Amino acid sequence: MNEWAKMAYDQKWLDQQPGDVWEVVTALKQQLTLEIEKTVRDWISRGKAEARRKCKELGEPYVTAFNKVTHANTEEV
Repeated sequence: MNEWAKMAYDQKWLDQQPGDVWEVVTALKQQLTLEIEKTVRDWISRGKAEARRKCKELGEPYVTAFNKVTHANTEEV
């Protein structure tokens, strides 16, 4: 993840930005989150243990996405 993406997930940094910057970064963060969740779902479809390992290696927000996706899957059953 590049530095801009990391800043988008840094709530303290985000809270210090003007309103218009905050809105743009929040929208980008939401889109990035959706893309990460899609990637994590794809990894899980190939093997949950391997997906968990990749997410742990990459750290946040992949770990959160993994937990969200796997939790959502257990609720659907």
